[in-house]
Amino acid sequence: MYCYNKALRLNSKNEKAKKGKRELENTLNYL
Repeated sequence: MYCYNKALRLNSKNEKAKKGKRELENTLNYL
């Protein structure tokens, strides 16, 4: 269970990073 929670947390961090990257790309495209 601990490992599962750890993986879940890592995954949500990755999702946030992907979202941030996508937003950054959108901002650059807008400029």
